[in-house]
Amino acid sequence: MDRAAFEHLYLHANSIATLGFLRGMARLMAAPMPTEATPEMQEFVAGIEHDMNNPDTFDWSVYDGIDEGVEALGKAREEALAANLPFFNDCVEMSDEADSGDGMPDVARYLASVHAARERLAPRIDDSLAKVDHAALAGALATLPTDLPPLTGALSAAELEQWVELYEANHAGLLQVVEETRKPEPVI
Repeated sequence: MDRAAFEHLYLHANSIATLGFLRGMARLMAAPMPTEATPEMQEFVAGIEHDMNNPDTFDWSVYDGIDEGVEALGKAREEALAANLPFFNDCVEMSDEADSGDGMPDVARYLASVHAARERLAPRIDDSLAKVDHAALAGALATLPTDLPPLTGALSAAELEQWVELYEANHAGLLQVVEETRKPEPVI
């Protein structure tokens, strides 16, 4: 994949993940809170109470590997900070007033912010292009729907929103594209 195509992909993959998160949070905040605990909530709380009161029967294996994961995350964070490269979320900000009036992020304003950050993100994009698993990324890209404009080219806000909706629908190929594209830039 050439640099220009990867730049578009990098910007779009990060935008899709961020917008998906922001939209999910907006939906969560807008959802009415239940006045009474549902049976599922009661069962969940009862399970936690049981585990807390019976630590000798608790299945501690759920914590297996956490130490190694925390250590790996710490190392990735240190390496990322030492590289002194900009991070997508530091360069592209979503202000509170940049919503569409219904609490959802305004995709057009967000996309404009992304494009404004392109120059600042250039070193990170170059670094990610050098580190990305090109074979895994190509395989994931091959599973994407062909009736949508490619993520490796310029997208309008409406086109990007179509991709965000597919991401929110948990399209396996798109989830993998986003993951593979974002993998070289650890979340800090």
